[in-house]
Amino acid sequence: MKVWTFDPYILFLAFLTAIPAAATDVYLAAIPTIAKEWNISQEVASSTMSFFFICLSIGLLIYGPLSDKFGRKPILITSLLIFCISSFLCSIADNINQLLFFRIIQGLSASGPATLSMAITRDKFQGEERKRVLIYVGMVMAVVPMVAPTVGAYILEYYHWHIIFRVVALFALIPFLLSLVMNETNLKKSNVSVRRIMLRYRVVLVNRKYLKSCFVLTSTAGPFFAFIGFSSIAYIKYFQLSEKLFGYLFAFNALCAVLGGFIASKLIKKFEVSKIITCLFYVSIGATLLTMILGSFHYFAFALFIGVFSLVNAALRPISNAIILDQVDTDIGSATSLMLFYQFVIGAVYMSIATIDWKAPIFFYGLLSFSTMVAIFVGWKKLRFQIDI
Repeated sequence: MKVWTFDPYILFLAFLTAIPAAATDVYLAAIPTIAKEWNISQEVASSTMSFFFICLSIGLLIYGPLSDKFGRKPILITSLLIFCISSFLCSIADNINQLLFFRIIQGLSASGPATLSMAITRDKFQGEERKRVLIYVGMVMAVVPMVAPTVGAYILEYYHWHIIFRVVALFALIPFLLSLVMNETNLKKSNVSVRRIMLRYRVVLVNRKYLKSCFVLTSTAGPFFAFIGFSSIAYIKYFQLSEKLFGYLFAFNALCAVLGGFIASKLIKKFEVSKIITCLFYVSIGATLLTMILGSFHYFAFALFIGVFSLVNAALRPISNAIILDQVDTDIGSATSLMLFYQFVIGAVYMSIATIDWKAPIFFYGLLSFSTMVAIFVGWKKLRFQIDI
């Protein structure tokens, strides 16, 4: 029996995967501050998050096919360079319009490392090893949302919020430098034009097993991203907590995600994947129901139930992603891009809905998450008999 050891390459993949998280989580605590400084509504300030994810989604459809044609390395280097520059430009924005514009560029470029991390994983690892790698990447990258909001809160305490984006640029500089010395992993580059490669999405779109698994399993991104956008509103505005305490509570949420990844890495060694996913759905439905009913009574209750949901979501995500990609044999870059595109599109939609000024925001978020998880579970009960697991 082969003994699997931790591959340092996972750290590089984790850095790439964490780029979108770094561009959002460290910035969360600043949203109320920006709204107050520029005399704009919380909804308008939060739109810098929604626009980021919308543009991130669009970019995801581009980088996968480009990397299939030209290779992972040159596309990765280019996207990381643009991300670093756009992050710095965000740090010198003077008004909401400038910040929105630079966030659009930042979102478009952040989709490069987000897509290519998955594609590189698909290139280098196979089968059960790939599932383990995705789980460990998720565990390592979870450190970013653990630390990021706290870092953002401390920056706000001692410096101006603009400094947050310079910290993000410095963070992205690490994988950019590492990408300069990485080896190309796409050893079977496409020899057709970029236009024809883009049209290869049709091949993926007619793969029923891929589409069904992608539509069902990645929909869990909706409640997850809704919480990211809604978290500062819930903790700072609704519960009237400080930015620093918000950072600690968000870090607790991220710690639960790390634990979820660790639990998943153990479960897949002992149980069937379909049974693991079914059990995790049961727990997620229970956690979102409790959030809806009891979450508004105290911030500790809200944090506890959301922590359980984050744990389950972190366990589900890498297993689900591996199952989805197992449904395709070719056009891996396109399949990865399309999967992530759907994740971030539904995430942006849910984030926009959750950040509306609802009269009972905690209850509404719980209702939104609960109803979504129930619908996904119903879809999963049918899907597990129709795909390759």
